Amino acid sequence: MMRYIGSKAATLPAIQSIIETHASGATSLCDPFAGICTVARHFKRLGMRVETGDLLWGSYMFQLATIALNEMPTFDRLTPTLELEASNESCAAILSAAQKVLAWLERSPGRPGFVTAGFSDAEGSGRRFFTQENAARIDAVRVQIAKWRDDGLIDMLEEAYLLACLLDAADRVANTAGTYMAHLKSWSRKALKPLQLRAIPIVNNHAQNCCSRTDARETAKTNVDVLYLDPPYNTRDYSFYYHLPETLVLWDGATPTGKSGVPATRRHQISDFCVRRRASSALDELLGQSSAKFVVIHYAADGLIRHDEILDMLNGRGKAQFADLKVRSYNSRVREADIKAHHRIYWCDSH
Repeated sequence: MMRYIGSKAATLPAIQSIIETHASGATSLCDPFAGICTVARHFKRLGMRVETGDLLWGSYMFQLATIALNEMPTFDRLTPTLELEASNESCAAILSAAQKVLAWLERSPGRPGFVTAGFSDAEGSGRRFFTQENAARIDAVRVQIAKWRDDGLIDMLEEAYLLACLLDAADRVANTAGTYMAHLKSWSRKALKPLQLRAIPIVNNHAQNCCSRTDARETAKTNVDVLYLDPPYNTRDYSFYYHLPETLVLWDGATPTGKSGVPATRRHQISDFCVRRRASSALDELLGQSSAKFVVIHYAADGLIRHDEILDMLNGRGKAQFADLKVRSYNSRVREADIKAHHRIYWCDSH
């Protein structure tokens, strides 16, 4: 899945252990800072009903694709209009409709457009996020998805699924160290590989899961057993760091500016959790909105909200506990594996 700052893939065993030990019998979980849904997907896979939220459009596509959907999209209105046969009949028989649609898109010829002009080394943009070939293929795929939507051939969830697959594919060939605030000076090995669209797997938890593109304080107003919080812990604004995936989703033609190509005309909604003077009160407000029986917070020891403040907030709901973790830290100049950060997991039973 797409690379994302702060992905909790490595700490899933610790999070799961805490919830299974201290919130035994929990059947539902809310993740208001969903990102690419690493934690939400894990607990959906374990059978929990899941509710997610985030402010970014890219996150919303991953939410709809991996959390809202319990089965692979069938593309019933689209497939009759396309030649979807695989290279041989035996292979075609075992492919899902989604895999066939993605294969059709992958075989389509590149068509240089917005991404090629603004985010490859073509036409003097100076931004080497993608090779010209991959940028042209991204352009072609994105234009085709928009056309299918406008023609009424795909619904919202089918569109979200295809866009999530495109964001994942584009990230795998992006010439970056992990975010889109800068590109590498020389072409990386992965950036020179051809764009490949892979079907994102879907897990069925036989529950009605809810997804939203809203402020975490709104998402937390729900009836769940477990509230899992992974708020931003510094001033790094993800809408800037992931501006290019946002542009691929919005497809609004916003003019890229500067070395990073961040659209100057787009209004960026900076989270209160990224602002030192507002982060603590924002967390306190969020906790006050939630009726969850059990709260888990993943936070950095040197984050904007002090350790004692978090403990005070949780102790107001019940007895707060915490454990220290050593995790990999993002740094654009040094290999992630070489850096360790000090994080904490807090938990509290609200009974």
